[in-house]
Amino acid sequence: MTQIIGHEPALQVLNIVDGQDLSHVFEVIGEPLPVGTMASMEISDREHDRTYAVWPITDAPAGWTLNVAAADHADIPHGARFRLYVMYPSAGRYCWIAGPVNRSRR
Repeated sequence: MTQIIGHEPALQVLNIVDGQDLSHVFEVIGEPLPVGTMASMEISDREHDRTYAVWPITDAPAGWTLNVAAADHADIPHGARFRLYVMYPSAGRYCWIAGPVNRSRR
């Protein structure tokens, strides 16, 4: 019998379009997150040696919201990597979603 220890983030692609603001609402399904929970998205190079950006994700009535102006993501290259972290007040920091950045120059 194989037992999995640890947490594996969901793999997704972050699409960024030149000149277009990035806005997304993450819907929390099931139990609400504990009061004091925080979240952020970190963008880095493929090896995670260089951090391009760290953006806060705010708790709003519609869900956890990410808003990034086009100028604030202009220097992030295609192929960079992102990680969405959730920090629980008493349980630590977990990577919920991770994956590559797809930059469109449209």
